[in-house]
Amino acid sequence: SSKSLASSTMVPDNTEADLSSMDIDYSNPADQEGTPPKQHLRKQKADEKQYCSRKPKWWLQLSGRRGTRGQRQAIQRMTHLGYCLSKEILTDFSRVNNNQSRKNIIDSHESGDTEGLIVGGDVSCHDDEWRRAWWNRSLGIIADNESAQLSSPSIVNNISIISRSNNKKYDHKIQQMYNYKNPLSSNHYKHIYLEIGFGNGNNLLTNAKNHPDSLFIGSEIHQPGVGAVLRQIEMEMGLLNAVASCKDGDEMKVLVNEEKQENAFSEEINQESGTMHAKSKLRQSSMQSPHSQTERSHQNIRILPGDGIKLLSLLPKDYLDAILITFPDPWPKEGHAHWRVIQREVVREMHRVLKPNRAGRVYVATDALNFNSWTREIFQQESLSSSTASSSILWEEIVPCPDRGTWLPVVSYYEQKGLDEGRCAMLQCWQSI
Repeated sequence: SSKSLASSTMVPDNTEADLSSMDIDYSNPADQEGTPPKQHLRKQKADEKQYCSRKPKWWLQLSGRRGTRGQRQAIQRMTHLGYCLSKEILTDFSRVNNNQSRKNIIDSHESGDTEGLIVGGDVSCHDDEWRRAWWNRSLGIIADNESAQLSSPSIVNNISIISRSNNKKYDHKIQQMYNYKNPLSSNHYKHIYLEIGFGNGNNLLTNAKNHPDSLFIGSEIHQPGVGAVLRQIEMEMGLLNAVASCKDGDEMKVLVNEEKQENAFSEEINQESGTMHAKSKLRQSSMQSPHSQTERSHQNIRILPGDGIKLLSLLPKDYLDAILITFPDPWPKEGHAHWRVIQREVVREMHRVLKPNRAGRVYVATDALNFNSWTREIFQQESLSSSTASSSILWEEIVPCPDRGTWLPVVSYYEQKGLDEGRCAMLQCWQSI
């Protein structure tokens, strides 16, 4: 009966001590009444100020639309030219990076050597050499110190071990990811900037033109924004004329095939589908473009499609000079706090990838009062790190904020919309100590 079943599932009195080891806090009346598991996990993430990358379904329906046909074609063309990294390469790199980090942690704990591990993280110092070299080669950066070569035996000779797969096709994909080199000419860059969520890309393009000696990396999760900025680069470089000339042949019919475009970085698939001829014409025309001055002005732009917050964990230590976050979604409701881009774990990752000794900065712009106060609270909480023995200050706010013309010269669509509704932009700048 139901009574006997209920009595059989009751917790005995002698197991009362085991409840203290569970994650649920029974001092909360909502938990005693039986909080649903999903709501409890969201509450736990909000309390611990962790970033949740998985957005709700209603949000995806509103903002998760695909780009137009022209935008998707521009993404594939510019990916082939080197201005954009394909999502497939980034996904394969993330898998190798995570597997190698877990392998190093296990090996370090088994051998008792924990000096190579970062405190409170899963990144080994031994991984930074090959990761830094891979990013430099993938982004077209010539580093000052070229001693760290990408031919690290711990990665090249153990690809099958790292992937934990007997699938030769998958191992071949990992090998292709590892051997990827940006087709653009490599250069020395004075500074490296990362803009997370660049929207339509006007601020990214303007900064790249104003600072030609610096590299600007833009990350955007929405495909329309990625396609819009790459199509704008094509227009300013005069590449759309070359695209129109390719439409006369059968090569373009294959080029617009969306399924083939997802694997555009693979030369084997391109050769079989016959798109190499069309894309080689695009590259040749771009190299011989009469707008050489405009082309050089866009050589310092790289686009990374995807969540920029998740990208931080893939970057090596002390790699960036500045991170720009301009007018992100404020998520004003308290129950949506775990979807805000500024979280304590995110700020820790920013401190890791930024250059130390006041050389790295984080610029934040918003017109929402709740997000502005939330950002300042998070940075103040992380400014005194309890993980260090000396409790040294990790962050310092620069007051007043540096002139926005040096990092936010453009008034975006969302900023203008806020100005029309009576909201003004609030700027913050934090430098790593």
